[in-house]
Amino acid sequence: MSLLMRRRELMQSGGGEDKGWESGVKYDWSDKLIPNVYILTTNGKESAYSSWSATDFLPCHGVRYLQRGAFMSIYNAFYDENKSFIRSFGLGGDNSTVDVPANAYYFRLSDTTSKMNNADRYIIPYE
Repeated sequence: MSLLMRRRELMQSGGGEDKGWESGVKYDWSDKLIPNVYILTTNGKESAYSSWSATDFLPCHGVRYLQRGAFMSIYNAFYDENKSFIRSFGLGGDNSTVDVPANAYYFRLSDTTSKMNNADRYIIPYE
C-alpha cells in the first residue's frame, strides 16, 4: 500500500497519527517536485540548474534512518522544525542508509529530473 493510500485510510478511519510518513513505506514525491533546481550542500538552499529537480520539504520527524533504493545523489539536506538547514547528506550504493538527525523534521532530495521521475528510485523511512 502506498503512503498516500495509507494516509487516506488513517484519516478516514480517524485512527493513528498522520506523521506524513510510515515506517517501511516508500515516500511518494511525485507531486512535490520543483523543476530546474537542486539543493546546495553548503546551506540547503535551492540553486537554479536546468534539467534537475528537487523535492519540496518531506516530513521525517521521528524517523531513525532513511534507506535508499536505486537513488544516488549528494545534493540532499535535513532541516529542523522551522525549515532551517541542519546538514547535507549523500546517498549511494543499493540499500544504503543515512541516519536522520534527532532534530530533523524535514528533508529534501535533488537529482536530474529524469532520475527523480523514475519509479525505481525511492527512499524508505524507518523508525
